[in-house]
Amino acid sequence: MDLQIFDADELIALSQLDLSNNRVAEALEKVKSALERTGCPVVAKAFAAKIYAQLKLFEKAKPLFSSFLDEHPNAITERFQLGMVNLETTDYDKAIRIWNDILEIEPTHPPALYYSAIANLELDNREQAERHINVLLQSAPSENLYFGKAKELLDSVNSQSRQPLANTKEIYQ
Repeated sequence: MDLQIFDADELIALSQLDLSNNRVAEALEKVKSALERTGCPVVAKAFAAKIYAQLKLFEKAKPLFSSFLDEHPNAITERFQLGMVNLETTDYDKAIRIWNDILEIEPTHPPALYYSAIANLELDNREQAERHINVLLQSAPSENLYFGKAKELLDSVNSQSRQPLANTKEIYQ
């Protein structure tokens, strides 16, 4: 297919359709073509970053997420995803900083609390991990996916250390 006949907006729309139908290679081809066009909407950067992250090409995703966030600093979803990319590349400190930015805006953001706890545990910052787990368990509804994951994480950490995290009794009452 000759992609030159499509403008950037059309390529992005076609790319999104391809991705929703699990045609990842075609989606990437179209979004990359869109990014080469003058006046390409900045949303193409975020979309390309998501595709790269899905393909586990994290180093390609990072600058695209960052560039998108330069123009849309309040985009919580993309900021969270940039944190995930940094977690995947074991840049735990950077991931934590990114999620802390989210938590300043939205202090009970369940995914940011959960993955920040994970990253803090990787850095042996148990107290900070404990704080995030407790905030998550106290603020998220029990049917929230991250509530269940946080309980499992708490159980795992407690069983490994045999010393319960402080202040957890009130969570289960």
